[in-house]
Amino acid sequence: MPTYYEGSVGSVKTQVTREEFSAAWRLDQEKNGRLKNIGVKRVAAVAAFLLVLVWGIPVYSRYFATIWAPLVLAAGSGFAIFYYGFLLPHWVSQQGEACFDSQKLLGEPCEIELYRDSYQIRNRWETISGHWTDHTACMETEELFVVTGGWDRNLLIIPKRSLEQGQVQDFHTHFERTFAKKFFVRP
Repeated sequence: MPTYYEGSVGSVKTQVTREEFSAAWRLDQEKNGRLKNIGVKRVAAVAAFLLVLVWGIPVYSRYFATIWAPLVLAAGSGFAIFYYGFLLPHWVSQQGEACFDSQKLLGEPCEIELYRDSYQIRNRWETISGHWTDHTACMETEELFVVTGGWDRNLLIIPKRSLEQGQVQDFHTHFERTFAKKFFVRP
């Protein structure tokens, strides 16, 4: 049976950019954080806005001389549309960029070695080892592999630009087997 550092899947030397980290941060937030189910929240805000306009104002105006209450509800729903549609996604992207800027080790050149049960990240300042069971999910986009969760590093980001063509398929197969139902491919 392979030990901790046996069963090598591959190794890659890479340097994560600010844009890649921000994209991975947003992807993690869409899956596990504040942007989770953002589409449902947007639809609910639009539905509330339309409901107040189509039903709330006419019914309320039949019984009362003013229509301030439905207008306040419509304004609140309009703000929710703006918040979930524009403000929150923008703030989350800014938070990812600020996180990258505040932690200089995230942008250091490093070598990532993947094994069957674990991984190791090395740069000139630190070595991080971890098990795949410590992580919650893995997502693949056209540009990145993003492993979320974990003890020492919340995001393990592997840019595909650093991989050779055969390695992309090897890493895809490895992550698909390792994370099973928690492996997601995003277009």
